Amino acid sequence: MPRHLRYWVGLDAGHLETAVCLVDAEGNVFFEAMTETRAAPIRDILRRFGVEPVQSITIEAGVGTQMVRDLRSFGFPVQVADVRKSSKFLAIRRQKTDANDAKGLAELGRLAQSFGPHVFIKPVEHQDIRIMIADSEVIARGVPI
Repeated sequence: MPRHLRYWVGLDAGHLETAVCLVDAEGNVFFEAMTETRAAPIRDILRRFGVEPVQSITIEAGVGTQMVRDLRSFGFPVQVADVRKSSKFLAIRRQKTDANDAKGLAELGRLAQSFGPHVFIKPVEHQDIRIMIADSEVIARGVPI
């Protein structure tokens, strides 16, 4: 199996399945697959090609929030793209498929390595605090939870 010096990954995450696309520095696709929407199977795919050459993993905000956290905990450079901005980039494709979207996201990560449409993923602890605050506001108003 060829080892690539550097590559970019695009993930089009759905509730059950995620399209994975790897492109090289010239934008050529050298691997595509569908896998579960979990970080471990994606990590296993990337290990085949070497983990160090991964320049970025680009995913749209939404379904894959926990997967993003897990991939980051494995040490991968994951960038989360704002759906409104990335959809404009993906709209130039002729066919709207999961595989094409994954390829487009890989290309977006490759071409716009420091692009601005990143989305901040809050740590789980921050979300838990927000839930506690919301619950306390509901209790203060006398509404049962």
